[in-house]
Amino acid sequence: MNIVGEFEYASKRGAIDKDNSSNSKQVWQTPGCGIYKVNSAWNGDLEVAEALAARQTLSIAIDAGLRHIVLEMDCMKLMRHLQQQKMENSSFGIIVNDILGLAKQCCFISINHVSRNANRVAHNLAQLSKNFQDLRVWME
Repeated sequence: MNIVGEFEYASKRGAIDKDNSSNSKQVWQTPGCGIYKVNSAWNGDLEVAEALAARQTLSIAIDAGLRHIVLEMDCMKLMRHLQQQKMENSSFGIIVNDILGLAKQCCFISINHVSRNANRVAHNLAQLSKNFQDLRVWME
């Protein structure tokens, strides 16, 4: 899991979304004055792990006093459940409910899907996190 303050140079670089057959280009966008982007990533396959990473990411952002947040993730199912406030009777659903509860503490929150290929910085930090046992937070 990682929390990423986006690099300045990322705004100058685009990435091809290889999951999209039309090869559309996604480019990092500045979130606007007073809004902070936070990104969650997990280096596994499980949607529950993605949800746990997003919950931890949002919790740390709120604990840091951030209340205007863009939460980005590469798990389409999680993004849809959060945007639609969809509940399901499962461990995944319980974590989604936790995230929605945390989101109520925000003045502004936007939940977006960003492909792994479009956010190479977060993906690389997720890979790097395999080398550490403790939680590491990077904020810029």
